[in-house]
Amino acid sequence: METTQQPIEAELPVTLETSPDRPHWGALAGVAVWIGSIALLVITQGLAISGYALFSGREFADNAAFAEFARTDPTAIIVQVASTLPAHLLTLGLCVLVITAFFQKPFWSTIGWTSGGVKVWHYVAMMLIFFIAALTLLNLFPPGEDDLDRIIKSSTTALYLVGFLAVFSAPFVEEVVYRGVMYPGFLKKMGMPLAITLTTVLFALVHVPQYYENPVKIALLTLLSFMLTALRAVTGSLLPAFILHTLINGTQIALLLAEPLVRRFAETGAQ
Repeated sequence: METTQQPIEAELPVTLETSPDRPHWGALAGVAVWIGSIALLVITQGLAISGYALFSGREFADNAAFAEFARTDPTAIIVQVASTLPAHLLTLGLCVLVITAFFQKPFWSTIGWTSGGVKVWHYVAMMLIFFIAALTLLNLFPPGEDDLDRIIKSSTTALYLVGFLAVFSAPFVEEVVYRGVMYPGFLKKMGMPLAITLTTVLFALVHVPQYYENPVKIALLTLLSFMLTALRAVTGSLLPAFILHTLINGTQIALLLAEPLVRRFAETGAQ
C-alpha cells in the first residue's frame, strides 16, 4: 500500500520588522554615534584650521597662541564654520550605516519619515511656546556675549555661513543623530521616560562649549531638545521633529539677519 508523503515545510525564523520605535540597534550604538559625531566635528575643524594656518605661514609659540588665533582671526573663523558641513556629511554617513545596517535595511521607513498626524497649527503652537519661554528667560536673565556671538560678529561671511548651516544642515543631521538613532536605541533599552531624558540632556550637553558663558541659552536648548524628543516620542516619526527644528532655527536666523536692517531703519526714522 502506497503512502503519500506530505511535503515538509521548512520552518523559517520569525523576524520582527525594524520600525522607528523598534530599531535593530541598541543604546550602545546610540552612544557610539553620539561620540563619533563629536569626534568628527572636532577632527574636521581642527584639520581645517591647521591647514589654513600652515598655508598662510603662521607659526605659534604654544597651543594657547594657536587657540587664540582660531578664536579671533576672521578667516580662521570662516574656515572653522565652513568645515562644519563636511563634518555633518560624515556624521550623516555614519548614521546611515547604523540605520540601514550597512545598506541592508531601508533608511526612511526605519527612522520614520511621516507626518505623524501633526498639523500646521500644532507647529505654530509649539513655536509660540518656545519663543514665549525664550523671550521671558532672556528678559529675566539677559545673556552676555558667547562664542557663537563672537563668530557671528566676526564677519558677514561667517554670519551667512552660520545661517546656512543652522537652517539647511544642522536640523536634519542633528535630528538623525539624536532622535533618529540615539532616542530609539535608548527607548529599546530603558523605556520612554529615561530615553527622552537622556536624549534631551546629551543634546544640550554637546552645545555647552558654545554657550557655557550663558546658562540661560543652555536652558533654552534643553527646552528645545525636550520638545523635539517628546514630539518624536509621541508621533513615532522623525519628520515632525525635523520640521519643528528647522522652523525654530529658521525663525532665529531670519530675526538675526533682520536686526541690522531694523536698527538702520529705526535710526533713519529718528533723524
